[in-house]
Amino acid sequence: MSFWKNVGKVATSVGKVATNVAMHLLEEAQKKEERINKIQSRVSEKSDEEVVRKHKNATFSEEKQAYVRELEERGYLSRDSEGKYQRTNKTL
Repeated sequence: MSFWKNVGKVATSVGKVATNVAMHLLEEAQKKEERINKIQSRVSEKSDEEVVRKHKNATFSEEKQAYVRELEERGYLSRDSEGKYQRTNKTL
């Protein structure tokens, strides 16, 4: 086999691995988003005080994200120009 054929085979193999890794990461991101949405749908039925309390005590990042999204929807948090969350003037 020539050198360039070997290079082509290696490049193809690397491309397949990269594609598989990208697909795996995409699937994991979709699963995480589904878990967050599921938590948020349960949270939406709770009182504002309970959502704030649960957000403070949440231990998993997905839980925290769900509570933050809910607090944003309820007007307690907003994003600044850099996309970071900040408290609003709304009080409990």
